[in-house]
Amino acid sequence: MRKLGIILSVFAVFGLFAFASNASAIQDDMSGYGGDAVSCNMHANPETTTDGTTTLIWNSSDNVVSAKLHPKNSSSWMQDVSADGWWWLSGITNTREYTLTVTGVQGQTASCDAQVIVEDVVEESPTCSIYANPGNIVAGGGINLIWNSSENVSKATLHPKNSSSWMQDVSANGSWWLSGIMDTREYTLTVETPEGETSTCDALVIVESEEVEPVSCNMHANPGVTTDGTTTLIWNSSDNVVSAKLHPKNSSSWMQDVSADGWWWLSGITNTREYTLTVTGVQGQTASCDAQVIVEEEVSSVPSCEINAIPDVVEVGGGTNLVWTSDDAVSAKLTPVGSNHIIGTFGSNGSWWLSGIVDSRSYLLTVEGADGEESTCLANIEVTPAVNAEVAPQ
Repeated sequence: MRKLGIILSVFAVFGLFAFASNASAIQDDMSGYGGDAVSCNMHANPETTTDGTTTLIWNSSDNVVSAKLHPKNSSSWMQDVSADGWWWLSGITNTREYTLTVTGVQGQTASCDAQVIVEDVVEESPTCSIYANPGNIVAGGGINLIWNSSENVSKATLHPKNSSSWMQDVSANGSWWLSGIMDTREYTLTVETPEGETSTCDALVIVESEEVEPVSCNMHANPGVTTDGTTTLIWNSSDNVVSAKLHPKNSSSWMQDVSADGWWWLSGITNTREYTLTVTGVQGQTASCDAQVIVEEEVSSVPSCEINAIPDVVEVGGGTNLVWTSDDAVSAKLTPVGSNHIIGTFGSNGSWWLSGIVDSRSYLLTVEGADGEESTCLANIEVTPAVNAEVAPQ
């Protein structure tokens, strides 16, 4: 009996222990009723700003059902946002943090922060670089100034160094051609930012001394003697000539820019005169050459002629051909001698057939020149009795 009591006591103790264990498990289940923890992650892009703007970007765990965005440790504003998303901010004047507070389906919460650092804008000084291409030239030569500037340059001006004899507004990056440089000099590029900060850079151009090669030219008139007041001036120059001017000798009544090699037609020349060609080389050296044009009065040419009868002896009733030539004539007319009858007006060279001639006679050819002067020439025709081809019977 005592043994049974001990066994029952053991079971009783074991039962109490089991009940206590189950109660503890139930209590553990009750403490986990809040559900799985929620979480989020947020950052600013960019994290550092100079213009007071940035974008907050975040994502949350899948069990998040709501989210609020607000300044950290402040409720000056609270923005309902999606669990995953972004929000653009502007007008940020100082470094600060923002907080995203997320809530789960069972009311559990979590938060994450993003810092935005505001830095003052550091104004960079403008910079530039300029050089001459080529950097060394001979007197009178030309160069190309080439430059580039930093991105914050909004204005650029080109000018001779330490001089404002000319000021040229140019682009921040570019080039400029200069010619006729006679001495060593420097050019300055002044660049400026929108805020008014300036900087300069210089380019040196070296003019080297060089023995000046002389220039030369040759010119003549064709024809050199004119009767109608017209001629053509023809010239050529040495290879180092870069410009040429044509004008009357010892006169600037007119000056004509012409090529180094060429020609020029002149008219209306009324008296003998000379013309001058002045040529200039790349270094400013000059030379000149002259051409004389002689004007002569036109001498009228007296026309001349010759006329022949072929044949000049014919039988009674026969025929012949009058053939003529002339010099300096423009027309001709044919008339029988002793008659005012004009057979016709012809060209200065020509012919005329005559038939049925019964007696000896002469024909006069009168030729006329361009200025109206005339000359004459004569052709004689002799007529002989006809020879009877039949012999009379004896």
